Amino acid sequence: NSRYRSLRQFWKWMDAEGNIIDSDPFDKMSPPKIGEAVVPVVELDHLRKLLATCKGTDFESRRDHPMFSMLLDTGARLSELAGMKVDHIDMRFEVVVVKGKAIGIAPCPSRPRCSSNWAGTPSEESPQGR
Repeated sequence: NSRYRSLRQFWKWMDAEGNIIDSDPFDKMSPPKIGEAVVPVVELDHLRKLLATCKGTDFESRRDHPMFSMLLDTGARLSELAGMKVDHIDMRFEVVVVKGKAIGIAPCPSRPRCSSNWAGTPSEESPQGR
């Protein structure tokens, strides 16, 4: 579709420059119809394997499992998760407040286990996280 628009603008420019062309070939054309792109969905088995890699007790596992769970449960983008603070998680109502570029500020429901995973997650600055 962008090629069509670009070529159409080019032909309009050529016409405006002094009638270099006799007729605009786009007068008899209509823009192409482009179907919606199908977004591939990750299979459940692959998601289980991904989460299984984070079952350890080391820092990376205790950090990564809640992050993957949060991404899967809320549908948040990676940048939205990276900007998340602890006070964005409301464990009482099982809601995570996501601040994103596209959606602004939005509450996203999450599973109780997902939210409670954050309670035991060490930060890199804490002695537990080293």
